[in-house]
Amino acid sequence: MKSKSKSSIPRQLMLLFFTSTSVTLATACLYFFTGNKMLTDTATQTSDLAARLTHSYDLQTRVSGDLMEHQQFTQEFFRLTDTNLVHRLVRQRSEHQ
Repeated sequence: MKSKSKSSIPRQLMLLFFTSTSVTLATACLYFFTGNKMLTDTATQTSDLAARLTHSYDLQTRVSGDLMEHQQFTQEFFRLTDTNLVHRLVRQRSEHQ
């Protein structure tokens, strides 16, 4: 019996070693793949957000340009005294839009 218990202790230690090594490797792989997925998702979200911000900036530029154009038209319109010219400008403006 004595020899059997001595041989089982090294086996139990080897089993413990391989089990702990396997769990450590599995945890490391899980951490690596989860971290890699998070980085990929973050990069994708950042790219999408940058594209949306660029589109928003373009829209803001267009709106600012249109606003300036409308302000200039309004200022010119109120400076006019000739009614024929006023009617012509209003027609041109409505055709332009």
